[in-house]
Amino acid sequence: MKDYLLKIKIQNNNLWQLMKYKNITTAVELSKLTGVNQNTIGTMLNLKITLYMKGTKKVMPSVQIIADFFKVLPEDIFPKQHYQKELKNNKIEGCISFEEVRQIASEKTNPLFLLENKNKKQKDLCSIIKKRLNENNRPGQDNREYKILCLRFGLNGENKHTLKECAEILNVGRERVRQIESQALRKLRHPLISDELYSIFKSY
Repeated sequence: MKDYLLKIKIQNNNLWQLMKYKNITTAVELSKLTGVNQNTIGTMLNLKITLYMKGTKKVMPSVQIIADFFKVLPEDIFPKQHYQKELKNNKIEGCISFEEVRQIASEKTNPLFLLENKNKKQKDLCSIIKKRLNENNRPGQDNREYKILCLRFGLNGENKHTLKECAEILNVGRERVRQIESQALRKLRHPLISDELYSIFKSY
């Protein structure tokens, strides 16, 4: 196991720059000045909400309040790509070694390059996991085992979710989610499959 966890977070630079201009450094400060809930401001900074209300061209009320406070157009608060589409996942992370930490500190290595390689590894692993879990499914049968592993362990760009959250997303009971997860992990522990996954992991 590697000793360090590298995290890169993608955020709304348009809003950060407006805050910086007024010497506002946190969502809490902006919340006190505008009356907009700090969690809502957090979702704006993390691009988890959009400029417009879903399916309309109406500006979100909270966005309009922030725009009025900064005396800008609501469109100036968000990057154009996120007027109507939120960012599904704004975090990239991966485990790195001490040597890789030294390379980043000495500016010899771009941290994005390290995470790019680790993300490619995860994509390859996900591809094999999905294939092996679904190879005995009947035509048209859903790949619920793979979906649950992605949700539970943060694979394929998903954030990690609790059993309860998975149950709500998939509209099944929490115990059913636990059963499907256990079933999927049992399949992946088969010597042939686990060896295949390990060989991919070691190849990077």
